[in-house]
Formats: sequence, C-alpha cells, structure tokens
Amino acid sequence: MEKIKLGIIGSGSIVKYRHAPEAKMNPHVDLVAICSDKIENAQKVAEMFGIEKIYTDYNEMLAKEELDAVVVATPNYLHADATIKAL
Repeated sequence: MEKIKLGIIGSGSIVKYRHAPEAKMNPHVDLVAICSDKIENAQKVAEMFGIEKIYTDYNEMLAKEELDAVVVATPNYLHADATIKAL
C-alpha cells in the first residue's frame, strides 16, 4: 500500500498535540508539508515531526506538493477558503 501524502495548514496547539503526532504514528501516512503564516511556528512543528517542506502560503503548498490529503487546522473562520482550494 502506498502512503498517503499529507499536508497540514496551520501550526497551533491542535497540530502539535493531535494532528501531527497522530499522522506520524500512522504507518500509512507520510507527513510531507506544513504551512503557516507564522513561519517560526511552522519551523518548530516541522522540526518536532521531521516535516521537510515548510510554506507560509497554502496556495503555494497546494500548487507545489502532490498531496493526497490536507488537514486544515486554522481558526474556524479561515477554514472555508483553504478547504475549498485543497479540494
């Protein structure tokens, strides 16, 4: 079985304590990219979980990475645009 290539949009607590660790524990998931407008937070999460690609613009991440799935972990009022573009 091929691994699912996963990208995460957002770098807050829910990413650090739930989404990223759970993705890394899943043998069927390859956590390949993270995006946050707060580059320092994205770098910290990337370092914690061995994520190689870091972006500050999810449009760029979605265009450059061949992702199978995306976690949208931004504040609720920002979900719609990122989710629609990820689809």
